[in-house]
Amino acid sequence: MSDIQIYKDSIINSYEDLQNVGKALVASGYFDDVRSISQAMVKVMAGREIGLGPFASMRGVYVIKGNPAYEANVMASMVKKNPLYDYRVVHLDDKVCEIAFYQRVDGKWEDIGRSKFTIEDAQRAGTQNLTRFPRNMLFARALSNGVKWFCPDVMMGQTAYVPEEMEGLEEDKSNYVEVVPENNVVYVEEQTQQHTDNVAEVKPEPTATTRKSRPLSPQDLLDMLHRKALKCKPTTFDQDEEIRFALSSYFDRDENKRRALQTFLLGTPHLNSKAQPADGRLKMAVYEWLKPGGDNHTIDKDAAAEIDQIMVYLSQSPQQSEAPSALPPTLPL
Repeated sequence: MSDIQIYKDSIINSYEDLQNVGKALVASGYFDDVRSISQAMVKVMAGREIGLGPFASMRGVYVIKGNPAYEANVMASMVKKNPLYDYRVVHLDDKVCEIAFYQRVDGKWEDIGRSKFTIEDAQRAGTQNLTRFPRNMLFARALSNGVKWFCPDVMMGQTAYVPEEMEGLEEDKSNYVEVVPENNVVYVEEQTQQHTDNVAEVKPEPTATTRKSRPLSPQDLLDMLHRKALKCKPTTFDQDEEIRFALSSYFDRDENKRRALQTFLLGTPHLNSKAQPADGRLKMAVYEWLKPGGDNHTIDKDAAAEIDQIMVYLSQSPQQSEAPSALPPTLPL
């Protein structure tokens, strides 16, 4: 059996320690896919179970549709540091990646199987980044399959998914309740109130959620955009310009308002600044939300209503335009 130990440190020894680490990570503003302390805590806990420290967990662990996903380098390191397993890249180019997996048996290494992933497999699966980073993508998928097939114990019981792989997973909504942590509001389907003679009104117990109606609140919008960004490819320069023109047109060329909105959404007032670039995948989520188009650079009507709500929010809390990471906690992933 493996002698790998669960990650231990002198930082996290209690729930309070974990919460404090989550607060620090969120307040840093360095992690675009996390907007609440609860989300940071979940990522750190998921990484801790397979032997990762807090920072490595924030960089290498994602929670998508309730399932943990890991960067390929995380899984690769888990295999390499396990005394029972190893792997070798047999072939890697823009069309095919083949990886051989080995297990130590009675002090000798034995070839226990091969995992191959091709560009045709990727196309059938609808995998992202086929043209930009084909080798990285093929390696990630071949590795995750091999870990699942030949050495699943290196992930300490967690299924080895990479983020691109989560596209094909169906979300189980059979027993799903969304809760806003700060006020315990539960979103449920509208139900007609029933009254009977001499019987007090009975409110139904929350059962299942529906999607929140548009327009979304500023907090829920941020949560939606960051979830969406996990599945997006980065924007192009032309798409950045479309966002800029659409917002500038919407604000009647008031650049202060445009930059305040971009700061709220992206954590920076700039769309393509080399000094402080916004995350490309998050920009794509914003692009798809705005749906800019037409000669007048119009934007989606629901997005317009949500922008109006954001600007009201920023006018009431002007400090938030400079520190979006200080927003109240959002829904956990």
